[in-house]
Order: sequence, then C-alpha cells, then structure tokens
Amino acid sequence: ILAGASTLLVEPSVMKLDLLHNQLLVVANGAVLTFARTQSGDVPPTRSFTYSNLLGSPAGIDIDPLHDELVIGGQSSSGHILTFPRTATGVAVPLRDIAGPATGLVFNTMLSVMPTTIFTDGFEGGTTAAWSATIP
Repeated sequence: ILAGASTLLVEPSVMKLDLLHNQLLVVANGAVLTFARTQSGDVPPTRSFTYSNLLGSPAGIDIDPLHDELVIGGQSSSGHILTFPRTATGVAVPLRDIAGPATGLVFNTMLSVMPTTIFTDGFEGGTTAAWSATIP
C-alpha cells in the first residue's frame, strides 16, 4: 500500500505496472510518479515529472517498449496523446503530441501501446469507434 503525504499521490487517475523495469507509474495531479514495484508506505516516488496539461483528465498510460517511451492519453475535446522519455524528470516536454481534427481523437478513455501501434477509443465522446496509428 502506498499512502501518505510523501507519496504525492493527490487524485491519482491512471497507473501502469511496468514489469520490465519493476516499476509502478501513476499519473496524479498533473505529474507522473514512479515507484519501485515493491515500495510501500508513506514513501516518495523514485522519479517524477510534470507536464503541460494538454490532456484534460488523463485516461490512459502505457509504455512503448520499442522506443522506451511513456505514452499518456487524455479525456478532452482535443484528444491529445503525449509521448515522453520513460525516464523523464522535472518539467517534461512531450516528444510527440498526437492531436487534431484529422486524428478523430476525442475524449479517449483507454490507451494501449503495442510494439508499433497505439490503440485508443472514443467511448466518453459518444462513440465506440476505436482509433489506431502506427508509431513512427
């Protein structure tokens, strides 16, 4: 159990267990917090970064193991998907921001990264259409 002020876990919204690196990644209050998989108690994250809130409410997080990147999707009318270096710290600038009318991304509710493809859906936007794109 992770709990207490030192964890910085304020309004956690999504998390990802990264078994390859033995870490737990949590999006909470505009930050990505990384903990060792076996950490417990009132402990600080081993690494954290903040980002510009283009996402609205974060709705999905996954690891792109091929590019060693962290991918975060959000619920907003602009449907941003942001990618960051997996080991980012401090104030991070996205490597890529996938958004815009041509993408059809709106109010993403889940996110999954396969070796060369990102999958998301628009359930909260009133559609069950799924979206996918090849990762460059």
